[in-house]
Amino acid sequence: MAPLDDEGDAEPQEPAAPEQEDDEGDRGPDADGWLDLMDGKIRKRILKEGTGAQPDVKQDVRCTVEVRLADSSGKGAEPKVLQRYPNWRYRIGDSEAVPALELGLRQMREGEEAEIFGAANMAWGPRGLR
Repeated sequence: MAPLDDEGDAEPQEPAAPEQEDDEGDRGPDADGWLDLMDGKIRKRILKEGTGAQPDVKQDVRCTVEVRLADSSGKGAEPKVLQRYPNWRYRIGDSEAVPALELGLRQMREGEEAEIFGAANMAWGPRGLR
């Protein structure tokens, strides 16, 4: 609410400066290359740029999925692959995958290779894969 002047009228205020965004309204990647897709709960890091279009809802895509646990030791160890699905077919928008993978795939371009990080509640939950 704007402050009132002596006569009870609101004083004009300058609008707040918008946060820096790119042409699509998204923030760019952080210093480590991670792009925040959902308040830190889902992030994507591009390993190889794609040149094709992003998939549409109900479009089938094929990809290779590797499920890993993030390194929590702080030692930077390469996480072990828990599951691998080569040449996996997935239909965008059918909720066949965990939310992190669904959103990550929707943000990828044909030919792109990326890492997708999902917090436990956006992946397989705190109990993980069992």
